[in-house]
Amino acid sequence: GFDLTDTERAALSLSAPWVAPIARRAAVILLSGDGQSAPAIARDVGLSVSTVYYWRREWSERRMRAKVVVGMWQ
Repeated sequence: GFDLTDTERAALSLSAPWVAPIARRAAVILLSGDGQSAPAIARDVGLSVSTVYYWRREWSERRMRAKVVVGMWQ
């Protein structure tokens, strides 16, 4: 482990309510990219399997839209 200063602890505590969901979504995408199964990701990240599938699908759809937009400007 490591020690946190009071300032670090306060900053992390304040941001935790909105950072945690974003971190879980990012973990779903990163672990998916590493080839982990949805049930394994759900277990590791603390989400339901259906939520893991949802965020995978959202990522794929948003990624495709982003590629279309970027392609329009090239």
